[in-house]
Amino acid sequence: MLCSCGNATDKCGDCCDSTSVTNDDSNKTALNYINSDTQMNELFGNVKSATFNVSMAQDFEGTPFPNDDYEDTRNNLFFTPDGEYDLKAEGFYWRLDVPKLKRNNKGQVVTATWYVSDFDTEVSNKYEYDERGMVKNLEEEGTESISEEYYTYDDDSYLVSATGTSAGEGTIYKTNITYKILEKDDHQNWTKRVAKIENQSGPDDGSDTYPDSEVYYEVHSRVIEYYK
Repeated sequence: MLCSCGNATDKCGDCCDSTSVTNDDSNKTALNYINSDTQMNELFGNVKSATFNVSMAQDFEGTPFPNDDYEDTRNNLFFTPDGEYDLKAEGFYWRLDVPKLKRNNKGQVVTATWYVSDFDTEVSNKYEYDERGMVKNLEEEGTESISEEYYTYDDDSYLVSATGTSAGEGTIYKTNITYKILEKDDHQNWTKRVAKIENQSGPDDGSDTYPDSEVYYEVHSRVIEYYK
């Protein structure tokens, strides 16, 4: 996962507008994004860098497992003072490495592509955005599978859920993820959240049956540095 939301992963008209983003379906006003690159990662304000880490948890409260110090760094992102990805920054790492990016006329990333040497092929993430500029779905192509994810946000543009499907090697997978924020910093960026992940899988034979299932929990943490 990310963007992952991406990410991813971001996300109102002109995506480079630094004014508040208003959700047409609500009287609430979303917090400020300075650029679509920080927005697709749900990062408010003048962010310089953000490191995204994942660890396992016992429950939806984020209770850690005893004596388990496993933590995986999924993304290590750097941004210019204008909020664009700084792909040349030392240590930049997004999902698989440093991607090649394609943007639309609003400056939003619509395709991110990585070369995977183990498979001698490219993996591409394709992004679509909603009216607020948030990533609404992600399609991944490459290796031996195709997957698609859809995202739901609250009125303040915080990610609350994701659903996904993927298929490969004769199996179909379905995923539902629910997010809960545990901690925020002074800029109102979440720094710790928990994800409840529900997976189902079954044969890719048109039967629409999923005999195998599992539920597990992850804690997502972010270390965020800001320009002064």
